[in-house]
Amino acid sequence: MNLIEKKCPNCGANMKFEENDSKCYCEYCKNEFLIHKDQNDNFTFTINKATKAFLTYWITSFIFSSIISIIIFIAVIALFVFIGIEAFKQSHEQKSTSIYSSVEMNRY
Repeated sequence: MNLIEKKCPNCGANMKFEENDSKCYCEYCKNEFLIHKDQNDNFTFTINKATKAFLTYWITSFIFSSIISIIIFIAVIALFVFIGIEAFKQSHEQKSTSIYSSVEMNRY
């Protein structure tokens, strides 16, 4: 077997594969390519559609889960702020009530 080294058509990194291989994998950009060899021993590469679909699915899933996480984080922060405001209002109302009651008690 003859080891061949070519540049990745996607990122330019070196890819190594055997002469009779039908697929090769770029360690740098993580794409898998189908290898086509013509009569003059020239190699051409096309991205493997299954790998591309998997990468697209993985990236989309990652972005979607990140967005959901951010929305949940914002909702939790908003809830804490709302609870804090309500607690402040209640404590302020209690202080106001106690001040008024002590003033009324001093009047008599």
